[in-house]
Amino acid sequence: YYFGLSFIDISYVERSRKEGWNDIDGSYVIYLCYVDKRMIGKKVLTVFTPTYNRAHTIRRTYNSLCRQTVKDFIWLVIDDGSVDDTSILVRKWQNCDNNFEIQYVYKENGGLHTGYNKAIELIDTELCMCIDSDDYLPDNAIELILDFWLKNKSEDIAGFLGRDSYT
Repeated sequence: YYFGLSFIDISYVERSRKEGWNDIDGSYVIYLCYVDKRMIGKKVLTVFTPTYNRAHTIRRTYNSLCRQTVKDFIWLVIDDGSVDDTSILVRKWQNCDNNFEIQYVYKENGGLHTGYNKAIELIDTELCMCIDSDDYLPDNAIELILDFWLKNKSEDIAGFLGRDSYT
C-alpha cells in the first residue's frame, strides 16, 4: 500500500468545494486552514470524520488512527444525528489511552455536506483532512503528511493531495 503527496492549487480547492467536498479518483484532500500566531504550540492537523449511523464501520477508521506512527493530530467526529451506537463507541474511545485527542460533536441530521461545514467551522488547526467513517489510513499517513508540510509549507500553497494506491 502506498500513500503519496503532491501540491494542489487554489483552483482545485474551489472546484472541490463546488462539487461538495468529494474526493476525486480516490484522493484525499488535505485543506489548509488560515493560521495566526495564536496557533503556535497547537496541533497542526485535524482529521475529521462526518458520520451517520456508522457504528458498524467507524471502528476501522479508529483502529487505523490508533496505528499511526505519529499521533500528533486531533480526530474530530461529526455525528450527523446517528441513532445507532456511534456516540457510545466514540465516547468510549475518548476515555481510552490512544495518544491522540478525540473530539465528538453530535448535531441534528442535515446531510453529509452539513457535517463538512460543521467540521470546518470548528477546526482550529493549520491543516485538516477528511477520512470517511468506513475508510482507513495507512499506518504512516499522518507522519508523511506532517513531514511533507514541515518541509514544504508556504503561503503560496492552498493544499496538497494524498493519493492512495496499491503496489
